[in-house]
Amino acid sequence: MTGSPASRDATTLGGDVEEVAAVTYVMAAIGVAGVAALLWKALAPQRPHARSVLAPDDDPEFLRGLNGKRQQPNDES
Repeated sequence: MTGSPASRDATTLGGDVEEVAAVTYVMAAIGVAGVAALLWKALAPQRPHARSVLAPDDDPEFLRGLNGKRQQPNDES
């Protein structure tokens, strides 16, 4: 034999072992980040819904008030 297995370059699927390990670590980090994001969304405390701000022309109470003011007689003498 020309050399022992330890003296040959270590290759896996055509790539260096270090390169395969680095890609594996990057993929694992992306997976962990994805799982963390999903858990954050699932387990985060719910915020109370704030009342949405209506423009005056969309607010029914404001429009009712305008209609009432318009129907009142003018008391300015």
